Amino acid sequence: CVSQAGLDSPFTYIIVDQQTATRTCIHTPIQEELDPQADVPSDVLDGVSLVHMDSRSTLAAIEVARMANEAGVGVSLDIEKERPHVEGLLPLADYIFTNSRYPSIFSPDSESLLHGMAALLEHGRAKLVATTLGEQGSVLMRRESGPVADHPDVSVEAFGAGDGEYQVVRCKAHTPA
Repeated sequence: CVSQAGLDSPFTYIIVDQQTATRTCIHTPIQEELDPQADVPSDVLDGVSLVHMDSRSTLAAIEVARMANEAGVGVSLDIEKERPHVEGLLPLADYIFTNSRYPSIFSPDSESLLHGMAALLEHGRAKLVATTLGEQGSVLMRRESGPVADHPDVSVEAFGAGDGEYQVVRCKAHTPA
């Protein structure tokens, strides 16, 4: 945990609408940006195999992600919109999770979600990008093809864009009965 004395921790309420398979996040931010040089303890990654970033407190997140990359610790990033300094964080993430709108920032001339996801993969070291589609499920794009469980609600396809070919896994949404 990265924190600064005298500041309240930010927190987020997540409200899930099971009927429409969507979520709403209500975030209470930190009062000021953390100072990455002063507020990231050197032992923050001791015993850690994966660090998850929510794309807030971006300067501190960049410092932790750099430390994680150097230590061989995986970095996952949940991002739904542009934030200050995020261009420095994206190339450090191994796994990127987005909403359906965010990938379009990286492929503004295309109406294809897949082009935006491929552009995100080409932007840095990420092995995969997973995008939620609300009641339509989700789609995952990864650099390396691999086995996918045989399931009637899952489809697999290849997608070529930019410098590579990617594996796309589409999953239908499930709503509780």
